Amino acid sequence: MSLLEKKRCPCGTHFWLPPSLPLLPKTHHFLLLHLTERNERRRIIERLVRKMMTVKHQLLRKNDIKNKDQE
Repeated sequence: MSLLEKKRCPCGTHFWLPPSLPLLPKTHHFLLLHLTERNERRRIIERLVRKMMTVKHQLLRKNDIKNKDQE
């Protein structure tokens, strides 16, 4: 499933990213500021997804370190 397969949220300013993307948080919509140019929108979504992946990776590493400390 492509990152760009998304549905417009009823509020009109958000896009729903597919829930099948495992690294996104429970809320799948991000404010995209009424961008009309498709490429710009795609770049922002890709940047957000990369940022979420980085945050998720940092959280996983933090949990790993915490678990090792408890052992």
